Amino acid sequence: MEQAAFDNVYYVKLGKKGEWEKSSIEGNLVRIRSSNQRVDDINQGNWETIEKQLEAEIEDPDAETRDLNALRLIAECTSEDV
Repeated sequence: MEQAAFDNVYYVKLGKKGEWEKSSIEGNLVRIRSSNQRVDDINQGNWETIEKQLEAEIEDPDAETRDLNALRLIAECTSEDV
């Protein structure tokens, strides 16, 4: 069997206690906690705008940073990442 090679491998948490696991896997979706981020902002890399939106939504600065970093990682992955 041929080995697969990847540049990076990431873990994506699918909701608290896996609440989005089934629907994410079945629907081939990645879900994020926030609903205010626009796909255009994500695709265009408007991270300052997204950061301000997250700051307004999430009271915990550590959680806001984690969410921003996770969203950015997902958006900037290449076909060589899993």
